[in-house]
Amino acid sequence: MPMSEEINEIKRKVTTTGWPKQIINLKIEGIRGLNNHQINFSNFPICAIVGENGTGKSTILEALSLAYKNEGIKSYFPSNFFPDTPWDNLTEVKITYQIKQGQEIKTQKITKPTTRWRGLDKRLLNNVFFFDLGRIQSIESLIGASKFTKRTVKELTSRSLLPQSINDISEVMNRKYLGGRYAKTSADNFKEVGVLKFNFGDVSQFHQGTGESIIFDLIAAIENIPDYSLVIIDEIESSLHPKAQRKFIRKLLYLARTKTLQIIFSTHSPYVLAELPPEARILLTRLNEGIEIFYGPTVDFCLSQIDDRLHYEMDIFVEDVNSKKIISEIIRLVNPNLLSKVRISSVGPADVVQMLETLYNSKKFPIKLIGIVDGDQTSRTNILKLPGMFSPEKQIVQDITQKNLFGKIKEIINIDEQKIKKEFDEVQLTQSPHQWIEILADKFNLSKDTLFDCLALIWVRNCVNKEKAIEIVESIRKRLIPFNYRGKAALKSFCAAQLNEFKQVNNY
Repeated sequence: MPMSEEINEIKRKVTTTGWPKQIINLKIEGIRGLNNHQINFSNFPICAIVGENGTGKSTILEALSLAYKNEGIKSYFPSNFFPDTPWDNLTEVKITYQIKQGQEIKTQKITKPTTRWRGLDKRLLNNVFFFDLGRIQSIESLIGASKFTKRTVKELTSRSLLPQSINDISEVMNRKYLGGRYAKTSADNFKEVGVLKFNFGDVSQFHQGTGESIIFDLIAAIENIPDYSLVIIDEIESSLHPKAQRKFIRKLLYLARTKTLQIIFSTHSPYVLAELPPEARILLTRLNEGIEIFYGPTVDFCLSQIDDRLHYEMDIFVEDVNSKKIISEIIRLVNPNLLSKVRISSVGPADVVQMLETLYNSKKFPIKLIGIVDGDQTSRTNILKLPGMFSPEKQIVQDITQKNLFGKIKEIINIDEQKIKKEFDEVQLTQSPHQWIEILADKFNLSKDTLFDCLALIWVRNCVNKEKAIEIVESIRKRLIPFNYRGKAALKSFCAAQLNEFKQVNNY
């Protein structure tokens, strides 16, 4: 099943039968700098937590693993993750869970007011599986290689992996395995060693690659996980190349749907994040006054918070890649020198853009930024908006049609002008303007990015009100390099001078 269909199937299942067992949210107080932080997991049954080191990803996963008392297997306890040491003595800790059980949502708490943890015996029943891939030791470290590598050692018993699991490991690792098993030997009848079968013979985990060994163990474990379980994975991309990361996430999506699992993991990988819908991403960002949580961020925004390879003086945050292109063209038209000083990032829904702008205005964000929402966000105040009153796709297509700018499109993409006009007229009869560019791109045998680049350039230079363009760019420049305006009259005079200069330079 294509991945988009797999995600849609999960969404359909969420809205129809639902997930009978699911952690809705988690609130942590008093652990490793997290204080009164609530994290919501109700948007999607698979959640990826991303953020810089030290933002609390592992702490959140460890707290989640304490939510249930395990059925039939050993439960996790706070001492597994939060032991007292000469340097760490946790007190006044409270972890609160809201958990869906059938049609009910129940609240439960685990606390440590002083020296003892309380509430563990009252936990709801479920199965929890915690995999910390970032701290997995090699099999040599775990069980010692020396006693297994003697020629006299014999394999005594083994348990084979299911054929489906072998196929899954083969698909993720992009290698053909003929079989797989866990073996016990005469050297130690209690310790199991994973063995993969190739066309040239067997290879044990002593000689498998690290990523290969990890996937072997994970898929072998997950194939036996009961339905409705909670699966937690820390640093999910560990030792996996990009193709394997993507394929493993696709496998987890399939397992989440077919077994009705809730799967929550941490990652720093753009390849992992790109395989998930926006509602499956949770970003933790370190601000001046602690940690802020963003839901539904774009992959670009996540990367902008964990990678400083590129250095800019200010960030401009918009909703999506189309809005990003429009702002870039507006700046290029009015003041192209600003482009080298700003980074434009698409961050997700207008709520996320508004939240970032609000955080900046309250001096909680440690960098210079400005948020710009789409023109259809008419109910929002005190935030910059793109030109127009509709979504960028609808505004551009309608304005170009109204001004009959099809000849300018022909100059760029070299397609018959009448065909362009015909397709523009027909696409506006479809219901979803957000699909218009993709539909037109298919008609013209272009990528949607190439077509939108062309349309954005034409629209900005021929349809956008020039006073509005200058207002947007001046708002950006003003925040980037504060200007000491002396009253409204001085501001009006400055903008008028800018407009006159702009008209002279661009022959308007």
